[in-house]
Amino acid sequence: MKTVQPTRHLAARERRERGIGVLQIALCLVVAASIAAGTMMKYSEFRKNQEIAATIEDMRIIKDQVETLFVHRQDFTGLDNEFLIANGNLPERLIDGDVIHGQFNFNQSVGNYRVRGNGTRFQLNVMFVSDNACPALATSRIASSAATIYIWDHGGQRTFTSKPFLSDVQDICFNDRPATHIRFVYEE
Repeated sequence: MKTVQPTRHLAARERRERGIGVLQIALCLVVAASIAAGTMMKYSEFRKNQEIAATIEDMRIIKDQVETLFVHRQDFTGLDNEFLIANGNLPERLIDGDVIHGQFNFNQSVGNYRVRGNGTRFQLNVMFVSDNACPALATSRIASSAATIYIWDHGGQRTFTSKPFLSDVQDICFNDRPATHIRFVYEE
């Protein structure tokens, strides 16, 4: 009669279980890394969307302040950043000396706004716009009330006399020389 030695079977079983444990740990690490990578990508996209929404809100605030200051006047002559900062009711976060300072940092340059009046029109310029923000700003609700929208890239300018469609701005916003400035012109 043969006797089975329990230690031999026990040792083989422990080796098999140890191998499965290492495989389980490796699989868990792969799953955790995938979840972390997905979360980081979603966070980055979420942050870009927040910056774009904040920029549109800043533009709305600036436009509303200009319209409030000039509600009884037909002429925007004399309107510039300095005038708006001195006479408007802009939030402190937007004011940096004589600059109306944006919350965005689309292009590794800190963006800012320039306001200028000329007769019955005023301009709201958004400076240093990234290729991701360009189509969102150019096709936003605030673009609907603009008489003219100019989009500049390093190769030239494109002019729109009404709110453009996304397909209209993609070629100037997404190219090897992305748009850097957008000017919204509003008329009284």
